[in-house]
Amino acid sequence: MKKPCVLIVTHRGHLSEKVKSHGLNVAKRLDLRLLVAYINTMPLLSDGGSRHRSFNEAARQDSMELQRDAVMYGVSVNSVQDSGKISKVVSRLCRMLNNLEFIIADSGVKAHSVALSSTVPVFTVCDNTLKRQLRGPGQLETDRIPALACKLREPEDTPDKELEDRDKYSS
Repeated sequence: MKKPCVLIVTHRGHLSEKVKSHGLNVAKRLDLRLLVAYINTMPLLSDGGSRHRSFNEAARQDSMELQRDAVMYGVSVNSVQDSGKISKVVSRLCRMLNNLEFIIADSGVKAHSVALSSTVPVFTVCDNTLKRQLRGPGQLETDRIPALACKLREPEDTPDKELEDRDKYSS
């Protein structure tokens, strides 16, 4: 009987380092095998096929690196390349793989779109690297966590205004 597997989904030609190490660690601890799906989301881009070729080459190299790393962990790794919408590819893979335990979505892959077409749980790996750019006085823009940008903004009310309001209502 085949070992159960973990599916790692990426839409780039390479996995992020955090997802790669997390996938290998989880597979080792739970005695699972890894299947990495490299999904080309723009297969019909009219650039003469150069993006398709570079995507295939990057996915092949990343797969070889991952297999080298997997030897140290004692984990079996396979990879598959496909093209199209991520949700449709994941749905197809979920139907094909009978012993799929869960899915790990690489950074940049929308986990909710994967979860809608999945029959197993979907997890993401938190990437704490925030790209911050100064937009104005006291306002930071983050590209990873938009809700955090709202929390980092300067408060609208100043402490003096709050004190005046409190004094007005307390008397």
